[in-house]
Order: sequence, then C-alpha cells, then structure tokens
Amino acid sequence: MGAAPPGGVKWGTCRVRELHLGPAIRRRGSVHHTDDGAMMLRSRPRIVSLGAVLAALAALAVVAADVEQLLRPTCGDLLAHLDKALLPPTTKVFPGPVLGYVTPWNAKGYVMAEKYRAKLTHISPVWYQLRTREGARAGAQDPYAVTGGHDADLDWVSRLRSQPSGVDTWTPPLIVPRVILELDQAGWQAFFAPGDVGAASRAAAVRAIAGEVAERGYDGVVLEGWSALQGAGVFRNTELRSAFLSFVKGLSNELRGGREGAAAGERRHGVLVLAVPPAAPSAKGAPKFTRFDWRDVSAYVDLLSVMTYDHGPGGPNAPIDWVIKNIARLVPRGKGSERAALAALETPRVAADQYPPTLASGGQTRSCAADTAPGECQERPGAGLAAHLLVGLNFYGAEYDAAGRGGPILGNDFLERVREACEGEEAESPLSWSDEFMEHTVESERGAGRSGGGRRAWFPTRASLRARLAAATRVGAGVAVWELGQGLESFFDDL
Repeated sequence: MGAAPPGGVKWGTCRVRELHLGPAIRRRGSVHHTDDGAMMLRSRPRIVSLGAVLAALAALAVVAADVEQLLRPTCGDLLAHLDKALLPPTTKVFPGPVLGYVTPWNAKGYVMAEKYRAKLTHISPVWYQLRTREGARAGAQDPYAVTGGHDADLDWVSRLRSQPSGVDTWTPPLIVPRVILELDQAGWQAFFAPGDVGAASRAAAVRAIAGEVAERGYDGVVLEGWSALQGAGVFRNTELRSAFLSFVKGLSNELRGGREGAAAGERRHGVLVLAVPPAAPSAKGAPKFTRFDWRDVSAYVDLLSVMTYDHGPGGPNAPIDWVIKNIARLVPRGKGSERAALAALETPRVAADQYPPTLASGGQTRSCAADTAPGECQERPGAGLAAHLLVGLNFYGAEYDAAGRGGPILGNDFLERVREACEGEEAESPLSWSDEFMEHTVESERGAGRSGGGRRAWFPTRASLRARLAAATRVGAGVAVWELGQGLESFFDDL
C-alpha cells in the first residue's frame, strides 16, 4: 500500500486494489488542502485573478469526484453526465504530454480536437501513407510518394493553432499527421536493397515525408510501420534492422534541419513520434517493442506512442496489470525518484500517488504554478526516457457474446446500451466494475437467442481512464488517445 503524501495531506482518495483513483493534493499554486479535507487559499506575493481561482476550484471539484460514484454510478448520474464534460475546455488536468489521434472517417474527432485543443500537446490526423510510385524501379530517383493529401484540412489545422477565447497565454498543440508505411513488394525490395541502391531509396523516402511536412507547415509526423515490419520478420535480420534504423535516423535528422547532432527541441519543421506495438504483447508471437529497441531509436525519436489497447478478443480492452507491465518494461531503471516510481509500478498495482489535478495559472492550466517552490515540479519522475513515453489510451470499447464473438463499439453505442439497461432502474447502476482489470462492463440482451446469453460491452469510463492516467503520471509519462472522436465527452475532464 502506498504512503500518504508528505505531511498527511490527503483529500478525495479511495483505494481500489491499491490504486488511488482520486487526486492526491499537494501544494500547487495557491490552493492547499488540509488533513480534514478543508481547502483554503494561501496568500501569495502575486495577484491571482478571480477567474484563475474559480477555474482552479472547478478543476479540483471535478477531478476529485466521489470515487464510489465513479465506480458504481447510478442510472440518473449516467444519463445526466456520461457524455458531458464539466470542466472548461481550456482546463488541462493531466500534467504530461497528450497526443490525440483523429481519423478522417470520424467527423466527431475533428470537432473534439478543436474544442479541447488546449488539453492536447500533439494532434495527429491519420491522413498519410508512404507508397511506391506506380512503375518505380529500384534505383529510381523518386520511387516513393506520400499519398492521402486529399484528406488534409489546413483550415482545421489553422483553427487548432488559434488561441481559444479566455486564455491569456497560449501554446498551440503540435500538428503531427500520421504517416503509415504501405510499400508494395518492389518498394520494400528497393528500401532494403544493399549498398547505394538501398541508401538512395531510403533517402528518397525521407525526402517524400519531410517534403510534405515542410510544404504543409506541419510540426512533424507520427511514423507507423514497426509492427508490420517486425511481424514480417524484418528485424530478425541484422542488416535489414540496421537499414530501417538508418531510415529513422535520416528522417529525424531531416526534421531537425539536416544537423545530425541537433538536440530534441531544435527542430526546423518537425518532431518525430514513433508508433509501436506493446512491449508485452498479449498474444504469443505478436509484434513487440522492447527496451533495447527503445535504446536504439531514442536518440532520434521525440516521443514513443505505445499501443496499449486491443489486448485480445472476448475480454477487457486494456487490463491494468498489462498496461503497467508495458510501462515498466520500457522505463529504464534509473536513479532517485524515477527508480522509486518504477519499483511502485512493478508491484501488482500502482501504489502511493493518485491521479493529480492541476491549477489554472492565468492561461492554459499547468501542473505546477508559476510560484511553485524550486524543485517541487522536478520531484515528478520522468527526467529520462519515461518523459518521452506515450501510454496508449483507447476511447473506444468492444462488445462480445458468450462465445467471444464481437467487435469494437463507440461512445454512441455504449450510451445506447446504458439507456437500455437503465429502463425503469433509476437507482441501480447498470455498470459492473472489475477490480482485476479496472474496467467497466454493461450487459445487453442484444443478440440473445433462445438459450439467452446476451452480450457484454467493455468500455472506458472516467474511473478506468484515471487508473491508466495515474500509472502514466507515476513515472512521468504522457498518453496517446485513439481516437478523440470515438469516446464520450466526459473523458476530456481528466485530460
């Protein structure tokens, strides 16, 4: 079991199998919570605007919602608040980076990204593919093309970068479209060809991607392709693995302005995010990304987006122990607080720190106020590789029958199941909470035959999301949401 915060300061906490879902409140900005839960404003040498104080109080009230209510909400609460956010869209709660994916086939994602852009540090529209040019041969000067530009909406990108009303200071989210590698056989043969032919092909791939970034004015890219290549056995061959790593290095250098030794943050027109499979795959033989892979690419990759969802059919989407195992496998054993954080994650459950709220600082909400005591912010672990890790969060769910047959469902589907389950049951909770997996389910009679059975839907809720956000926060990692339009609007209260 975890210890209380220093000085016994504790408020709104509840332990569920050793994981706190409520916020552990320490001194942050101008609010302090005492042992008995009282809240008071502390005097500061600076002037705090009334708006900032009200935003802070609102954030604390929402984030510290009663945990029992989150775990076993009544039908009345669910129907009234399940798809409604209570915090202002400009109040950022999660202290680390948040990348949100948006797909062109889901218009709601565009709306949510624009509305909640102040909560997001990176937005990745899933627009692009790197493909082989028709008729291209090995050794051709430009064998590859970036396709998908017809989906690019630059007016929307411009709105994402615009400062929301009521925000005094503004740091716009970075726009990093996803580029997935979809080369045909001839394209891969050229890509992995030995000697100068392969080097020239990989350089052409770099030019194609970086050229689109520069032309459209993006802030970088999310590169996807590791899972497919590993599944095809490419990385078991030392030479092929080295060739792909040289491509990642070349793309990173180009985005850094062609300077091989440029430090992260010294980008000319982009950051590089690498989308990778889990470090602890749920199925034997499935693609995985190891700590050694991370070591090999860490010098060239700004962020690592790990797909900690789609655990397996017939059950939970992302069991909490599996998520924690993935985090622990990628976070190196370091010194000081990061080492202690890793030790906590390697226990059966996250212990000690709860999911923390943040306070408004006159503009976008930050995890540490401007007058925080020196070193207080730095106490949060994550100065090493963990700070570049994005833990995958699914905003979608899945529904299965008794035989394990089924598939994904979205927020509207889940709302419909809840409404059906709540007919005539105003006081009952239609949701069942799993202590083992830390996910909610709802039963449905849809598809039930003469023998009964019905279906069970696993879907994220604020309680399940907090568990995963707490795990990421514990090591100083960020999160990556797939995808912004698939869930419920209440999910944004904890981002």
